[in-house]
Formats: sequence, C-alpha cells, structure tokens
Amino acid sequence: MTAHASPTQYQAFLVAVSRAIPIDNDTRWNSWLDEVTITLKKRKEIMSWTEDNWQELGEDALTRDDWQELEDIKEIL
Repeated sequence: MTAHASPTQYQAFLVAVSRAIPIDNDTRWNSWLDEVTITLKKRKEIMSWTEDNWQELGEDALTRDDWQELEDIKEIL
C-alpha cells in the first residue's frame, strides 16, 4: 500500500488482505523480515487486490520481479 493511498483504498486493502502489512522501522531489528514474511504469506490476497485496483496503483503495483526480489530478501534475512 502506497504512502499516498486514500483511506478508502487502505480500508479496501485491509478487507481484501485481512491485515495490514507492517512497516519497517529503526527500533526493531527484524522489522524488515516481518514486513517481507507477512507480505509473502499474503501474496495471493495482495495479487488479487492488485488486479482489482490496477488502474489506481499504476507503477506502485508489485511486479513478478518485485515478488522474486521479496523472496530473495527473505532468504537473505
């Protein structure tokens, strides 16, 4: 979900994915791992929601390469 998402888009995302994706932060050493792990667990739901909201997302939609990069990052972390 992008930083410029409307409250309506965000609520629709929460309903479709059944949870928020955590945001990385400086105070939790494993916040990146949490963010990536949960995103990958919810991949099917996120991809479905993305397909339904393609026009609004534009370049912010995750591509096949983005998903592979997340898999690679998880493996490293």
